[in-house]
Amino acid sequence: MAASRTKELAHVLFETTDGKTEAEEKKALKQFAAYLAKKGLLKDQDKIIDAYRQLYNEKHGIVEALVTLTERMHETTKLELREALKKKYKAHEVHILEKVDQRLIGGIKIQIGDTVYDSSLQNSLKQLQAQLLK
Repeated sequence: MAASRTKELAHVLFETTDGKTEAEEKKALKQFAAYLAKKGLLKDQDKIIDAYRQLYNEKHGIVEALVTLTERMHETTKLELREALKKKYKAHEVHILEKVDQRLIGGIKIQIGDTVYDSSLQNSLKQLQAQLLK
């Protein structure tokens, strides 16, 4: 399915559910699922859900950050990072998903949408290697 069609369907879903009561949401979701089934689009539900989540987050000032480290963050560090990202992105909420990856060696990697901030030791070593091999 074309990306524009996916976004269009996600927009329709958002418009029919946002700000509605739980009963209205359930009814709209059933109708939406029936429409997808009728059009043979159920196989694209994951793409539609991802596009919906992006639209929902954008409209409600929510930022999702994938944070990769070598070990879990302390709660105070997580709170400080959340506040810094709220300020930087002018967000109401920041959802942090932690991923532990020992291959980073040290440092941190933060992905928000298509933007990646990589201050990991692994990345620094790769950059140093590239400079030395020039």
